[in-house]
Amino acid sequence: MTVGVDNSWIQAALAARDVRFIRRHLPRVRAVSRYFRGEVHGIDNIPASGPALIVGNHNGLMQPAESWVMTAAIWDRFGAERELFFLGHDMVFRFPAIANPFRKSGAIPAHPEVAATALRRGALVVVYPGGDVDACRPFSQRHRIVFAGRMGFIRLAIECAVPIVPAVSVGAHETVLILSDGRRLARRLGFKRLFRSEVLPLALSFPWGLTIGPTYYFPLPAKVEVEMGAPIDLCHLPKAAAREPETVTRCYGHVVDTMQKSLDRMASGRRWPIIG
Repeated sequence: MTVGVDNSWIQAALAARDVRFIRRHLPRVRAVSRYFRGEVHGIDNIPASGPALIVGNHNGLMQPAESWVMTAAIWDRFGAERELFFLGHDMVFRFPAIANPFRKSGAIPAHPEVAATALRRGALVVVYPGGDVDACRPFSQRHRIVFAGRMGFIRLAIECAVPIVPAVSVGAHETVLILSDGRRLARRLGFKRLFRSEVLPLALSFPWGLTIGPTYYFPLPAKVEVEMGAPIDLCHLPKAAAREPETVTRCYGHVVDTMQKSLDRMASGRRWPIIG
């Protein structure tokens, strides 16, 4: 784990979650889920109590429909009182108009110590390891798990001795047509250094048409399904295994393979894009 982070900053990040805010806005989250005809299968694979790391594939640029669908299902199943946090990219917290409601809903900085503290106090923590790379993959790759070799979530699960619950979604990447992730251009422009982003996507969206870069748009009403898979238990591994590259790589491969098989099966059941 990274060291040197002020504990008061961590506690403030976790304390921003507001149960009353969540209760008040749950009907809106449900409405968005209904817009996407959201379905969540296997919700009981989330432990009834105690911590878990929920690992999902990311979609749809800056408006991941799978998050709305999954969040509505989890809040309905476990109530707003159960702590549920979402690891968010730095960009989420740079704009107060976006950051404030996100923080109240449970968004926390994607920092290992913040996530570890949340897990150690018994919370559910949602992470999208592929982040911007996964969310901005081209439309032709919408049925691929793209975690880009980011293995921090494996180390986190091992060190905190918590199960990984795969959250595989299909359909959310059909709410916008991403033509290219623009990784080459982003690399040339130094986006990773400036914004901690490896992509500069080119997309077709409503109502803007052709756009480049992160854009808010009106999502197409694609049918979105999320499957919560059986927990992958890494608790038998000693904490020292989190510092063993071979072990971490092996566990990472197992999680990605498991999720890809689920995504392949779910995608094979869809008749048409958007329609589902």
